Amino acid sequence: MRMRALPCVVSLFLAALLPAQNVSLTVTSSIGSAGPICGPWNCVPDPVSANQGETLLLRAGAGFTNPVFLLASLPSTQCVNIPGFGGSLIVSNQIVAVPIVPNSFSNLNITFPPGVPVPPCATKAQHDTLTLPTGVPPGSTIVLQTITCPPFVTPLSGMFSNAVAVTVL
Repeated sequence: MRMRALPCVVSLFLAALLPAQNVSLTVTSSIGSAGPICGPWNCVPDPVSANQGETLLLRAGAGFTNPVFLLASLPSTQCVNIPGFGGSLIVSNQIVAVPIVPNSFSNLNITFPPGVPVPPCATKAQHDTLTLPTGVPPGSTIVLQTITCPPFVTPLSGMFSNAVAVTVL
């Protein structure tokens, strides 16, 4: 009986180490949307355009009880691994961190193959908004990324989401 449980425990452990499987960021503007729901994690921010002063819809794929913080900065050319965190820090240069205060929640229904653990980003989402300042010059880019500390993901103490690069028109 114990031998049958071992593969399950090992697969759950490995699933916890997969990049961007536990938190994701999707940003929607009036022009488009960027950021996958539980997509593969990479160091290249997904691009989206937005108008000056526009209110963006943010969707953080994470458990309802997980605190989520929005990180914002100017574009970066680096992707920094931080010990104890899944994913990598993409934002840099005077990072601004703001807690996401969800104005709504949603349940997601994403089907995974048999035997594949369903990550938190595929089951719950927290929604918030971010209004771009009207003084941001056209052509400027702001990189957004979320960080969360899921309570049940071990051995990681936190997870970085994918990043989204918002270019102001």
